[in-house]
Amino acid sequence: MGKVLVYTVNLPSLQIPHDVAERVLTVQVSDAEPVTFTVPAGQADVQGIKAKEGDTVKLCLTDVDAAGNRSECRDVLFTAVDTIPPAQPGEFSVVCTGEEFEPEVEPEPTPVEPEETTE
Repeated sequence: MGKVLVYTVNLPSLQIPHDVAERVLTVQVSDAEPVTFTVPAGQADVQGIKAKEGDTVKLCLTDVDAAGNRSECRDVLFTAVDTIPPAQPGEFSVVCTGEEFEPEVEPEPTPVEPEETTE
C-alpha cells in the first residue's frame, strides 16, 4: 500500500463573475477514470483530491454560464510528490550539568637579548 497524498485545488477568480453559473473540475489520476466535480461559481476551492505518490494528475477546469455554454478547459498537469515536511519539533531545553576548571598556563618568559657594548 503506497502513500496517498490529499490535495486542495485553489480555483482562480472569475473573469466575469455574473456570467458564470457553475464550474466543472475534472480530475484524472494516472489511468483511472476521470472524476468530475461541479461547484458553484463563487466556491474558492475543491478539497479532497487524492493521488498516490508518483501518480500523474491532470486537472481540467471549465466555467459554465446559465445557458449551458462552456468555456475552454484550463489544464494543470502534475506528478503527486510528498513535499510536506514533518511538524516542527516541540520546545526543548539545555541544562548545565557541571563545571570543569582548566589549569592556568603560565606565559613563556621572553628571552632578554644581551646589550651590545661599543668599545
